[in-house]
Amino acid sequence: MVIRDHHPFSTIRKKNKAQLEIEYPYFDSGPIIEDDRFGAKHYMYHWTVSDQFKAIIAAGCDIIDVDEWGGETPDHFEVFPGQGLPGSLFIHARKR
Repeated sequence: MVIRDHHPFSTIRKKNKAQLEIEYPYFDSGPIIEDDRFGAKHYMYHWTVSDQFKAIIAAGCDIIDVDEWGGETPDHFEVFPGQGLPGSLFIHARKR
């Protein structure tokens, strides 16, 4: 199994802001409810890094490799004030 996604830390920041501000608490799993530009509701659930590890281990997988990187502007930001902070997370796991 390979997971490559936005780092959970990057998803709690306010989008389209020129300064680093937290919009949602990192440990609040949700649901976070937002309306999109068409008025449809989106229900989002936040998984911390440890939530993801625990789910993978509970599914009977061994973690093979993990990596985090940042510095780039994540797709869901027009301006990214968090240069040097994690933007992406990679987890490689294998079923036992």
